[in-house]
Amino acid sequence: MKLILRAAMLLGLTVALFQDSPAYGQTQLASSFQIVPTPNQNFNSELLAASASSANDIWAVGQSTIHFDGTTWTAFPAPMIKGDNNSFLQGVVAISPTLAWAAGNVTDGPHPGQVIEQWNGTKWSLFPGPKFGKKDQADVFAMTASSANDVWAIGSLMNRSTGLVSPLFEHWNGTAWTATTGESNNRFLFGASADATNDAWAVGFEEADNIETAAMHWDGANWKSVATPNAGRGAQYPRVAP
Repeated sequence: MKLILRAAMLLGLTVALFQDSPAYGQTQLASSFQIVPTPNQNFNSELLAASASSANDIWAVGQSTIHFDGTTWTAFPAPMIKGDNNSFLQGVVAISPTLAWAAGNVTDGPHPGQVIEQWNGTKWSLFPGPKFGKKDQADVFAMTASSANDVWAIGSLMNRSTGLVSPLFEHWNGTAWTATTGESNNRFLFGASADATNDAWAVGFEEADNIETAAMHWDGANWKSVATPNAGRGAQYPRVAP
């Protein structure tokens, strides 16, 4: 509930700032982007992530899975993604027109848990990911890659018995997906970027007494926490006793 309230407050602030901005600024913003027709594959078709290998090979995924070939957007079905508000692809990586990865989460039904899918140039198919314990809940929120043999899926691993949450790092080396976790510190990672096999970043927030920014770096051997600034006067600052 706290996270929902914070999101609503942020949205309200954004709307207020936009309404108070000069007409010139609004005109410039509107002229920068154009609405492009896109298919609505499912009843609910929200999109949560996008990736491109070129200007003619772009994927957007969420409760729908659509592709841009340089001219038009086309919808392609993805297993278990039905637009029923119980399944979401939350990360995607486009490697080439014949190879892409997408990952997300199924929250209800006979097969709850994370889902990994692969595009082979023709269709999306389910792909086996790492194995977890019966009391573990793995969730994926972002994907990134530096090559076809260096793909990351980033998220969280929660132990249902203890309620502890650990950062989750799943890696594809060209042969299989493997998983590692960080320290259980209620850290949630929602964004990722990889430049090389020894240089990748994951960012999000950490919630203890308060919410603070969080970043972790892959150096080719380990994921390590990196200190980050907390700009502004929001919930990212620790509480100070009166």
